[in-house]
Amino acid sequence: MHDIYAIVAPAGTDAADDNVTDDRPIITIRYGEVPFVPTSVAKVITMACEHAKARRRFSVVAGQAGIGKSKGLERYCEENPLAILIVGSEQTTSKQVIESLCTSLGLPRKPSVAKNIENIVRTIENTERIILLDEADKCKPSALDPLRTISDAAKVGVCLIGNIQLVDKLQTNERYELIYSRVCFWPKPIGEVPVEDIKNLFNELTQGTVPLESDDEQWWQWLHKRVEGNSRLLVENLLPHILSHSRKNPNKKLDKLLVNSIFANVLNQQAV
Repeated sequence: MHDIYAIVAPAGTDAADDNVTDDRPIITIRYGEVPFVPTSVAKVITMACEHAKARRRFSVVAGQAGIGKSKGLERYCEENPLAILIVGSEQTTSKQVIESLCTSLGLPRKPSVAKNIENIVRTIENTERIILLDEADKCKPSALDPLRTISDAAKVGVCLIGNIQLVDKLQTNERYELIYSRVCFWPKPIGEVPVEDIKNLFNELTQGTVPLESDDEQWWQWLHKRVEGNSRLLVENLLPHILSHSRKNPNKKLDKLLVNSIFANVLNQQAV
């Protein structure tokens, strides 16, 4: 326990109290409050959405968990108010998809599924609307059926976003053949974010408050490997502890030893 307290401050405490002369801004990283940082994944999400909207067909973006797909999708919706976002889950069925669309469009729900779809189509037909389904890989098999029907009838695009499993789901399940044939944009599944993304996320989110022992290409390649090319592992798991340690030890430069120490003592992972 002593090793943990020596590295980071308890959550919810202001480590700056011990360093009253430190005038650096206090940065807190909390889930749901992390500022958007442009990444290559966000660019792919935007490209997929624009292709789907322009061609009025389906786009698919699949990638490992934690690479920033949902963050990029949220940003796209902020910049494109005509986008309709549905966040799927293990409980999402065709009924939930239709009800979500009705809610987003301000339409009253009808007892008949066919009537609900008819109202949705009438509302968005031949518009610049686009339907986005996040976590598409988790949804029930029936969830994608109404999206195909609505896309065809209303002539609007649909973008499906999910984990790697989404690829197998669409390519191997006969149920999705009619969707597979409508996909106009489907880049290779994303396994890791590039080194440049890790560097930009680190620098933007720490705002220059964390001094580095080294700032060369070798350091960033090592950090990329250390966080497995995963944005979430860097941003939500590692950075909060780095920031906490930096507030407690403002003159201590961040190096591989310290990062490995955080992983070993605080995140229960082996050193690299």
